[in-house]
Formats: sequence, C-alpha cells, structure tokens
Amino acid sequence: QVMQYIKDRTGCRILHALKSYATFATFPMMSRYLDGTCASGLNEARLGYEEFGKEVHTFGAAYKEQEIRQIFKYSNIIIFNSFYQLQKFGKAAQDNNVKIGLRVNPGRSEVEADIYNPCTPYSRLGIIHDTFREEFPKYKHMVEGLHFHAMCEQGSDVLKRILKSFERLYGKYIKGLKWVN
Repeated sequence: QVMQYIKDRTGCRILHALKSYATFATFPMMSRYLDGTCASGLNEARLGYEEFGKEVHTFGAAYKEQEIRQIFKYSNIIIFNSFYQLQKFGKAAQDNNVKIGLRVNPGRSEVEADIYNPCTPYSRLGIIHDTFREEFPKYKHMVEGLHFHAMCEQGSDVLKRILKSFERLYGKYIKGLKWVN
C-alpha cells in the first residue's frame, strides 16, 4: 500500500526486483500494487512472467546465446549492458516485440564493494559516458529507455547524489525516451 501511495503521488511505475525476493506465494498480493518485475536472467524472467503476471524487465551483464530467445519470450523490456549486446541481439528483440533499454554508468557510486560498483576502473556494469556519447546516436531509434544501478543496500540520500551525476551526463539524451530505471 505504501508503494501504491507513492505511485499515486508521483505517477511513477514500480517494479519488484526478483533478485532480492522471489517468494512467489506472495506475488498475488504484491501484483495488486506493483507494475511488474525486474529480472536478472532467464529463470527470473520466467518466474516474473508466469507467477507475477505483469510486465517483466530483464537485465543481464551478459546473455547466453542459447537462452536469448527464451528471455524474449518472457520479457517486455530487455536491458542491454553494452552496444555490442545491442548490435548482437537488438534486431531479434525488436522482431519479438521486446522493447530495448541500455544500462549506463551513472558516473558516481558510493558502493564500497568493488564487485557491485559500476564506477570502478574496468567495470563492465553499464556503458561509460564517453562510449555512450559516441555510439548512442547510431542506435537511438532502437532504444526506449536508460537503466542505471549504482547502489547496494543504501538510502535515498545516496540516490540523490547519484541522480545528479546521471542527469549531468545523460540528461540531454533522455528527451524522447520513454523511461529511466
């Protein structure tokens, strides 16, 4: 009910992250208030599709070629982690009526564990701004939204600082897109 209150006041959509909680016996109650699920691969996409029954947004740092068609079957939106993934799987996603998003590096993170920090040197957790700026114009027609993830068990104060960095780097690109996650 708290999530419904937030949605009513802001007009936002709220997705449930299956990675953090996947007890599907509670999904009928949760789905009354939430708009769908966020999956991190094939099995979570299938769980969200079959048990939550609303839209499924799937993100993976990497996708297995032998699983991608099944992921398309269960997903409404697929979020690619690189322009290479977009080149390799983007047309097939569109052919399967799956919308496309890109994971970007927001340029700021306060996560202490490097494994979860997209801003560490050589991280492969999102497209860095320099690469995005060069490549995005070629693919803008395929992309519906941008996704960033730079927090791990942190509060809204951290999100506020990260969002400022994201807006500084990507603000001019979100005009014309449908969503930011």
